[in-house]
Amino acid sequence: MQPASTCTIDALDTRELVVTTEEAIRRGRMEDPGTRDPMGLLCGLGLLVQGD
Repeated sequence: MQPASTCTIDALDTRELVVTTEEAIRRGRMEDPGTRDPMGLLCGLGLLVQGD
């Protein structure tokens, strides 16, 4: 897997990220991460890579 170094959070559908997270919780596929903040969700999923 390669990071999308030119992609920013502005390019993401953050509403869909939250909706998908809530659906995964409802279906028992993930535990509630305790946040609905898109940056927090991405960090918790290990999907956020920040440059130095």
